[in-house]
Amino acid sequence: LGLNPDPATSGRIQAALVAQRSLRDFELGVFAAGRTVRDILFSASVVRLGGEDIVISTSTDVTERNRARAELLASRERFERVFRESPQPLAISAIDDGAVLDVSDAWLGTYGYAREQVIGRGFAELGLWVDIRERHEMRERLLADGRVRGAECHWRRASGEIADVLFYADVVTLDGHRVMLSTGIDITARRRQERLLAESEKRFATIFQASPVPVAIARIEDGTYVE
Repeated sequence: LGLNPDPATSGRIQAALVAQRSLRDFELGVFAAGRTVRDILFSASVVRLGGEDIVISTSTDVTERNRARAELLASRERFERVFRESPQPLAISAIDDGAVLDVSDAWLGTYGYAREQVIGRGFAELGLWVDIRERHEMRERLLADGRVRGAECHWRRASGEIADVLFYADVVTLDGHRVMLSTGIDITARRRQERLLAESEKRFATIFQASPVPVAIARIEDGTYVE
């Protein structure tokens, strides 16, 4: 019938049946109507009937299953590449026990840990959370609302330095399991600048008010006194 695009495959099937008298789930491609190739799982057994050996076989079409698997694999590869190479420090962890399933390269670079230190361990066990109560609060908010947005907390880098972090998290489904996708945006430098600015303003106000010389601040436009 010319169903097999690869004639050598027929020889391998024949040899297997002669040697083993059965074959289970042998995957191959066959021509269908219109000469399109379909993927099938071929199973066969040799039985004795009417004084001769005959082959009873079944062919299960798995074309759509294989296509779905290929699309899923491609989608997973795209996700993993985007996740790993994201400029944001991303993490995927279990909701129940907090075990880390994966982290992006940016996460490792930001907080100074090696991948083997992190994967399979909880962030609490790792000592990332300076105040474990913050971690419990984030988890409760996540379970209640399904997301956390811009919650300020404090993480400990591998070096021991304390980082100011804005925490974002969502509950997502990955491989049929509910997990937490999170990012901790390091705002340590920004908070340091804010503190320095506040201290500078406080020093200026102190010196200004304590000056033994009469000092005034007024707007240039209309001369209105500001201080």
